[in-house]
Amino acid sequence: MRLIDDLAATHLFYSPPVPTLPTVLLIDVPARYASPNLPFGRYYPIIVESQDELRELMAYLQQDRPAMIAPSILDHRPSALQASDISLCRYEPPVTGWPWLLLCHWPAPFTQMVPSPHDDFARQAYTTELFLTQGALEDMQLRLLDSLGALHAVNVRLISGGPAGHA
Repeated sequence: MRLIDDLAATHLFYSPPVPTLPTVLLIDVPARYASPNLPFGRYYPIIVESQDELRELMAYLQQDRPAMIAPSILDHRPSALQASDISLCRYEPPVTGWPWLLLCHWPAPFTQMVPSPHDDFARQAYTTELFLTQGALEDMQLRLLDSLGALHAVNVRLISGGPAGHA
């Protein structure tokens, strides 16, 4: 039994809005594996930081195994990307009907404030949120910025894709 043929049969790659950010593989898990712990009860995001990790992930999903397991191969691996600012990264759905994705990359001083960062942050550095519309994502970004600014002075980078520019 291969994850790519069952649990991960329906999936999309979300390209990063800028090349230095990770790619996100979003799996739309079948209803029989749905869980209230998943975004919208059905999506499973996997954060992929390099081409080597992408090859490793795809081999993992294609591997024959005796039973279904969560595709958590990268979830607990520490991020290789370092940040001094909080980054809020907007990922547009590559196909109509799929959710918008907000990837937040948190610097170590913020993740270390949480009692169990290994459980609360993917790769010890990321949180993800999914939204049905771009407007809902933008509303959440504004609320997040307001709440962060109310606590203390922070540096936040808003990153979103757009049309290619010319230099």
